[in-house]
Amino acid sequence: MQLTISNVKPIFIETAFSDNQNTLWFRMLVFILLLGVISYFIYSYNRRIRLQARQQQDELKLESLRGQMNPHFIFNSLNSINYFISQNDRLSANRYIADFARLIRSILGNLSQEYIPLVKELESLNDYLQLEHLRFGDKFNYEIEVDETVSTEEFMVFPEMVQPFIENAIWHGVRGLESRKGFVKIRIFTEKPGSLNCVVDDDGIGRKMSGAHKSKLPGKTSRGIGIVLERLKIINHLRGTDLKVAIEDLYSDREETGTRARVDIPVKSLPNPSLGGAN
Repeated sequence: MQLTISNVKPIFIETAFSDNQNTLWFRMLVFILLLGVISYFIYSYNRRIRLQARQQQDELKLESLRGQMNPHFIFNSLNSINYFISQNDRLSANRYIADFARLIRSILGNLSQEYIPLVKELESLNDYLQLEHLRFGDKFNYEIEVDETVSTEEFMVFPEMVQPFIENAIWHGVRGLESRKGFVKIRIFTEKPGSLNCVVDDDGIGRKMSGAHKSKLPGKTSRGIGIVLERLKIINHLRGTDLKVAIEDLYSDREETGTRARVDIPVKSLPNPSLGGAN
C-alpha cells in the first residue's frame, strides 16, 4: 500500500496539538505550584510578623504590669505609716519608715529585673512580713518554709509574684480575728520542671466572712493579685505553659475557714532534676 502526504498530515497535526496541550497543562501546573509556594511564604512571613508583634506587645504589657506593682505597694504601706502617726507612736512610726525605705529599695530593685535569685525574693517577703508584723503583731505570727531540695541561690524567679497573696492573707484573713491570734505560713517547693510552687496558708476569718466584713475592715484591695494573674496569663501565652493560681478555703468545717492560696511561680531554670513536693 502506498502512503501519501495527505494520509500523514492529520496524524502529525494531532500529535503536535497533543504536545502543545500537555505543555500548556504543565506550565499551568508549575504556575499553580509556584503561586502556592509564594502564597505560603507570604502567609508565613506575615504570620511571623504578627506573632513577633504580639510577643513584643505582651512583653511590653508584662513590663508595664511589673511597674504597676510599685505604686500599689507604696500606697498600701503609706497607710500603715499614717496609722502610727495617727496613734502618736513616733518610735514605731520612725522604725516603720526606716524598714519601709529598705523594703521599697529592695522591691524596686527586684521589679527592675525580669528574673531574680530566689534568695532575694525570700528576703523581700521576709522584710514585708516583718513590716506588717510591726503593725499587726497582736494579730498574727508567721513562718516561711523552703523545701530542702530547693536551691535559693540558684533558682531564678519572677519577682513579686507571692507578696500580694501574703498581703491578702494578713489584711483580709488574720486581721479580722477578734478572739485569737492568727498564723500565716508560706511554703516554697517544686513539683515539676519549669515552675516553682508556693502555698500561702492563713487561719484567718476566710473569704466569706472577709466579704461580709469589708465595710468594717476598709483599706487594701486585691489589685495586686489581679496584676499577678495578668502577668501569669501573659507568661503562659509567651511560653506555652499552664501556670496557675488557686485560692480555696483552708478549713471547710469551721466558721473561720481560713484561706489557702497556691501560686505557680515562673522560673528561668531549675538547677537540679530532683524534685521535692508538698501538698
